[in-house]
Amino acid sequence: MENLKPFPNEKSPTDRITIYTTPMLANFFLVEVVYAFNQLYPKVEVTAYESSSREALTAITKDKCDLSIISVYNRSLPKCDSSSIQLYKSPLYDYTLLSTDQLMACVHDSNPLSHQKTISLNTLLDKHKVTHFTSRIVESDSHEKQVLLSANPNLHKKLVSHNMAISLMPYLTYKTLFPEKDFVTIPIEGSHIVETYAISKHAKLSQTHQAFLNLLIDYWKQLNSSTASSK
Repeated sequence: MENLKPFPNEKSPTDRITIYTTPMLANFFLVEVVYAFNQLYPKVEVTAYESSSREALTAITKDKCDLSIISVYNRSLPKCDSSSIQLYKSPLYDYTLLSTDQLMACVHDSNPLSHQKTISLNTLLDKHKVTHFTSRIVESDSHEKQVLLSANPNLHKKLVSHNMAISLMPYLTYKTLFPEKDFVTIPIEGSHIVETYAISKHAKLSQTHQAFLNLLIDYWKQLNSSTASSK
């Protein structure tokens, strides 16, 4: 983020930006963008609310926020409480794709599974304790006892560290949450894609809001580039 410079057309903005996003995205990705933006525009008040993906979508439809930042599993949005958002179809909203990532199983290197090249999602859910961030990955009620849903990234790390569970997460999240070398990722067989989007009302963003979105895009480009080079 140190290479970013102020946007030349911005003239000391004094308004505010309100964001709804999930706890994982807020704690491990958004905080650096907000810090960098505050260095460039100290007069702008940035407020981020942690919520579920459903609440973030509802907030954007009810004009409670300027941006919603969520992760989407296999292009399936959760139902929001107000008017339905049709991803890729609605002209009312702008969808900025920040990243496209593969779902991974994260294990400690002492776990017997650490030597596997791939693993199927059904096998993982049938035979192992699994922790992950979204219920949309699990479609069968038969897996409920094997799955822990948590928005707390630190809990995921603690469980994996003690071989108490296997964590399902995008590779980019893994690189951020588990920088140590004693953790291993195993690709999930088949198509299990996680996309992260910034969603805003079409033609509603002010110059200040667009400046924040540009910064957000630049930050994710750097993350994606560094992650690709480390694979």
